[in-house]
Amino acid sequence: MALGPHAEALYGILSVSGVRTVAELVSRTRLSQPTLSRALRELKSARPTEFVSFGMGGKTVGYGLRQSIRGLPLSVPLHACNGPGPVAARIGVLSALCGGGFVFSAQEGTAPGRERIRYFAGLPWFVRDMVPQGYVGRAFCRAWAGALHVAGNPQEWSDPEAFFILASKGADAPGNLVLGQANLDDAGVPRAEAPVDRDPSGLPALFDRMAQQSVAGEFPGSSAAGEFPKFVTRYRAHGQVRNVIVKFSPEGEDPVAIRWKDLLVAEQVALETLAGNRIRTVASATSRLVRGQSRIYLEVDRFDRSGENARAGVVTLATLDDEFVGRRASWTDTAASLVALGMVSRADADALRFLEAFGRCIGNSDMHHGNVSFFRDDHLDGRAPPALTLAPAYDMLPMLYAPERGEIVARTLALQPDTDRTAAAVALQFWQAVAARDDVSPAFRAIARANETLLSRI
Repeated sequence: MALGPHAEALYGILSVSGVRTVAELVSRTRLSQPTLSRALRELKSARPTEFVSFGMGGKTVGYGLRQSIRGLPLSVPLHACNGPGPVAARIGVLSALCGGGFVFSAQEGTAPGRERIRYFAGLPWFVRDMVPQGYVGRAFCRAWAGALHVAGNPQEWSDPEAFFILASKGADAPGNLVLGQANLDDAGVPRAEAPVDRDPSGLPALFDRMAQQSVAGEFPGSSAAGEFPKFVTRYRAHGQVRNVIVKFSPEGEDPVAIRWKDLLVAEQVALETLAGNRIRTVASATSRLVRGQSRIYLEVDRFDRSGENARAGVVTLATLDDEFVGRRASWTDTAASLVALGMVSRADADALRFLEAFGRCIGNSDMHHGNVSFFRDDHLDGRAPPALTLAPAYDMLPMLYAPERGEIVARTLALQPDTDRTAAAVALQFWQAVAARDDVSPAFRAIARANETLLSRI
């Protein structure tokens, strides 16, 4: 359908300049508002799949044009996969806009036109954590960047490129969301390595092989954030499917490799201490140590997966802060802000405050916002804040003592005068447990005993 001159002018402006309001369009075209309104109605009628309008806060309405990214549909379906089995609910469609930005059209029933449209200046917050990142994310890039014609570093991707990658290779992204019909078709298909029956005694050899593939850049995996070497897999043991993230130490027995092994043991002790002490318990990811030929593996159960296909919606504290707070000052600060917004319970905020205090007492110098996650619901239409529940603790270990640039650096744990006494008491149990382990090095046991003495004085 041919466009009239005014509608044609609007189409050109929105194609090049991106989202615009009525006031901006009036200024650009110098049309009267009645004439502009008629031209907008004409454009909507002639280009119904491309044209989109949405609220931008208050009474302001934005107008834009959907665009296809590298041959993707103008509107890419977004499904929530909630198990057990390949059960998926379509919760809306996501579209990239000409000139930048995205719109999410949330499904509201089955009747045509029953949708609520939300505009995002960048990739929507509820899909950001699906983008490959960290150590395994870089392995993903090494496997797929060439075929997808994108940079080998995920941090260099534009939002449209990330959108394209999620719609192309996001069948097993973290969380429960699946973008694109092709990915949905693949989501219920078991990956090559799983589920398989495994005698636990065969895990060391399996993990040794996977670690070598990971180091060589041959293991695509799904993305798990963080810099510790790791891979993601699942297997069946004793009739149950385990969905796990596996961290691993370097090979060998040099001081650096030994220290990384100490830290993996310490991480398991920290998770067990948090979940099993009588002073202040906090839900923590279940973990197991596996000893390979020359590496140690820390196998941590994924809380966004269970069984054959069941998934759970998750979002990191980093994404929540970026979208709703904008400071990333501390875990405690962000949690307090989310409580004020009605998104997080006071109980969960208090648990997070305790976790942060405990982390300081064990020398966790890597408590960035990506190391905390929340379960979230699938109501993403924006009419109410997402319902969030604190997920189990993970990545809690004394990174203060990690090697730096291939060397062991002597460091001393420093406690603040206002150290939380409850957190200190639980941390004391942690250091006592580490000092009693016979699978950590003498040097690390000495560190544990020194910190045990320090905390016993509080």
